[in-house]
Amino acid sequence: MDALLAAAFSPVAGRDLLAQMTAVDLVTYLPGDILTKVDRMSMSVSLEARVPLLDHHIVEFAAALPSRMKHRNGVGKWLLREAIRGLVPPRVLEHPKHGFSVPLARWFREDLRYRLDALLDPGARIAPYVDRGGVARLVAEHRAGRRDHHHLLWRLISLEIWLAALAEGRLAHASPLAPAVRQAAAAAVVNSMSA
Repeated sequence: MDALLAAAFSPVAGRDLLAQMTAVDLVTYLPGDILTKVDRMSMSVSLEARVPLLDHHIVEFAAALPSRMKHRNGVGKWLLREAIRGLVPPRVLEHPKHGFSVPLARWFREDLRYRLDALLDPGARIAPYVDRGGVARLVAEHRAGRRDHHHLLWRLISLEIWLAALAEGRLAHASPLAPAVRQAAAAAVVNSMSA
């Protein structure tokens, strides 16, 4: 990961932080996550999707702009917002960014309930790495609708699935470091939950 990020940052090392982060997103996050998801989901229903603001002329123009034209007074995409002011309703310009999230909170109470049951199983692979009583509390509160713990539960489920894949040899290669990797991954998830 360090080498990948270093290679992404090096061409823009002399630019300000916003320009650096934008450039890195263009070569990592967009193709490796956001655009991949849009492409797969649209293709799954035979829909051809286009991302007009990623036309290379627009990207090149935006990349050349100074950061003060992109972000001003806490407002992102400042120049774009100014350019379309009067063309779109003010409520569109003032509306905060809103992503397309998966309804995990509801799914964990309904269709994916069995995934939470697996976390509570005494034989769960995460058991040695977590406070089982704490996990049971998270699950109970979430199911009862008292709290929305879907972000924490998703991390635990992901760790459970990853530990199973590691133990079953379904990952890219086995490593003599596997026990240390398991422990480090579990610690990272647990630490992120308590942060």
